[in-house]
Amino acid sequence: MRLAVALCLALLFAFPSESFQKNSIVTPRSSSPGVGDPVSDPVQASGGEPVEEPPPPTTVPPIPERANWETRMTYYGALHCNEAAIAWAVGSDGVNSEDNVWYYDGTKVYKEIAAYTQNPGWSTCAGYTNTAYRSFVLGATSSYDLSGWRIFPHGLAIDYWRTGTVSSRDAAIRLANDSAFASSGGSPACGYSRETAYILNAYLVAEELGEPRHPQFDVAVENTLFQLYISATNQCPWRAPFVMGLTMETLIYYYERTGDPRVLPAIESAADAMWMELWHPASQSFVYISTNLNEGAPDLNLLIAPAYAWLWQLTGEQRHLDRGDAIFAGGVRGAWLGEGKAFSQNYRSSFDYVRWRSEPPGSIQPLRSYRTQRFEDISGTGMSQRLDR
Repeated sequence: MRLAVALCLALLFAFPSESFQKNSIVTPRSSSPGVGDPVSDPVQASGGEPVEEPPPPTTVPPIPERANWETRMTYYGALHCNEAAIAWAVGSDGVNSEDNVWYYDGTKVYKEIAAYTQNPGWSTCAGYTNTAYRSFVLGATSSYDLSGWRIFPHGLAIDYWRTGTVSSRDAAIRLANDSAFASSGGSPACGYSRETAYILNAYLVAEELGEPRHPQFDVAVENTLFQLYISATNQCPWRAPFVMGLTMETLIYYYERTGDPRVLPAIESAADAMWMELWHPASQSFVYISTNLNEGAPDLNLLIAPAYAWLWQLTGEQRHLDRGDAIFAGGVRGAWLGEGKAFSQNYRSSFDYVRWRSEPPGSIQPLRSYRTQRFEDISGTGMSQRLDR
């Protein structure tokens, strides 16, 4: 293991980043360590007269714990960049472990790190996870093998857009057509929110790859909205905040494509309910599951925080900013990242939090192309356009 980590760090040093880009939409701190730096984990009135509405702020306060988020990103990202361990965990023979960095889309995670740090060395790590996961998807012999909780099309699409590797495109499309919930568009039943959100993700990505709209697309949209509703209104035997976060993530992606007016109020209602009913103040985190309100799960905060930054962007409501910052900071301080799965959970979506939280409300353009907004920039083909915006 030590040798593998050493080799990974040596590889990443071979692609040094002179500095983080200062004019990026998300402007990293210049003091953040480079890949492979020897660091340790830093933190487990008016008198009745009418008044005009104040103009939206032109500056935003700093993001709490951002520096620690960056330091942990590079330290643990290098730690889990282990080609042999990734290839053992998942591949053409199936899944040996979900505790590895491939799970929760390690390819997307590493490509996000590469874009954020402007260090292409991280793309090597993305290649390890993409090769292994792609082999698993293309080698599956039935929809049962492509279980609904293992559907990660984004990294595959990024790889295709970056490298032109057709097999990555084929694998992403296969997730939309042949995985466990592909033929049904998910399910409205309790307990299937994550699987329903994931298949809608797969349909969306397949469209961006040039496929016609899936016949079950509209069903998946309705099911995903309904899943969030029954969770927000406590109509199921249990609720898992991190699953609600994944469902909100998918609905945001869907909204960016369609502008469906149902999405914003659905996410806002869910976010308010989660905070009022499932937040665990002592641990500064959400509970893992609603049947145990006495224990928080900070490892999962960063799957949830981005929705609050998105709400703040679209509404300007201070409560969303305050709550989002508490969720983000609590996750950075409290998450254990020694396992690859936990690392990917923490960095799968948190770049969105930093991106949306770094600009004043109303700055994001939610109806831009799904590919251009997210994956073309990450893949490297559109980075110059992003840096100019």
